[in-house]
Amino acid sequence: MQAIFHHVIALAVALAIALIVAALPAQAAEDPRDFVAAIYQSYVGKDAKGIPINSPRARQLITPSLMKLIDADAGAAAKRGEPPRLDGDPFIDAQDFDIKSFNVEVQEVGRARAVATDTFKNEASAGNDPIVLVLVKIGDAWRVDDFRGGSGSVRNYLSRKPGR
Repeated sequence: MQAIFHHVIALAVALAIALIVAALPAQAAEDPRDFVAAIYQSYVGKDAKGIPINSPRARQLITPSLMKLIDADAGAAAKRGEPPRLDGDPFIDAQDFDIKSFNVEVQEVGRARAVATDTFKNEASAGNDPIVLVLVKIGDAWRVDDFRGGSGSVRNYLSRKPGR
């Protein structure tokens, strides 16, 4: 009897939470330029930490389908006892960074798609090609669906079998 009572209480609490969430006003969709600028702000300054690709923050910024490719690459590499093929930070197309400033330009290519080009000078890396982020909107939130830099498309690279 007591187990049924606890189950009913848990169900009532879950229902109350669902009703509260449903009653909250919908959050306005973030501007894609603001979304990208917030990412790159993590890379600017002496004590900047960037966004490690295996961090919870990166999982909030990258589409699930691209994260699946990144995770598969990391998992296969771990089984081989080697570094993953994606061995640099795709946000900057490098392993190390020293970035003083950046510039973001965004072109929306539909209601739920945009292409952002981030230009910066990375003092810690020889490569300073712009990074192009292919963005998609999932619900009201923008997510990175591909990174394109001097090394090419991350999605295409990770979709190919190793050695090709």
